[in-house]
Amino acid sequence: MKTTELHVRTGPDRSIVDLTDDCARFVAGEADGLLSVFVAHATAGLALIELGSGSEADLRSTLDRLLPRDDRYTHRHGPVGHGADHIVPAFVSPSLVLPVVGGRLALGTWQPVALLDPNAEQPIRTVRLSFLQGQDPVSSTGRGRAANGARRRHGSGGGAARRGRAGSRHCCARAPGRPPRGADRSVAETEWTVPVRGCRRYTRPDP
Repeated sequence: MKTTELHVRTGPDRSIVDLTDDCARFVAGEADGLLSVFVAHATAGLALIELGSGSEADLRSTLDRLLPRDDRYTHRHGPVGHGADHIVPAFVSPSLVLPVVGGRLALGTWQPVALLDPNAEQPIRTVRLSFLQGQDPVSSTGRGRAANGARRRHGSGGGAARRGRAGSRHCCARAPGRPPRGADRSVAETEWTVPVRGCRRYTRPDP
């Protein structure tokens, strides 16, 4: 996983900062995958919201209506209304996961990545970017086939597992150690017969 930290100056006011270019530079040249964006603060959030068309003012006023900045909050440290800042992450998540295709963010036209910082007491925010590359479908298929082949070679239904003693071949697999459920106790203690589906418990001589 590739990761880095951004130290974003939001200033002394309640701010909304565009992080889209920072995110785009971070994943440029990478393969397909996922980008995690996380702000490690209790009074900030991240959103995909159109910027530059008045949405910033709409977002601030909406939060003020939902979370008035007065002394109604039990959380009272800091200036009056600071308790509202601690509730913001319940409405505006502190993390986003974005698709990356061919080294580019797969965002819509009006979906910039925005950092919302309603807390004027913290002028600098830390944002962590982490890129997780997708799995190669070709190599993944190859590993899956290899695993299936191993199960066929070593599974209880394999021919080697069905071979019994004295050159005969049983329909049941043999396993050393403690007897499993349904084991045939007529054989030696160190070798138990484990019935397999469709077994009639008879011995067929090898051809």
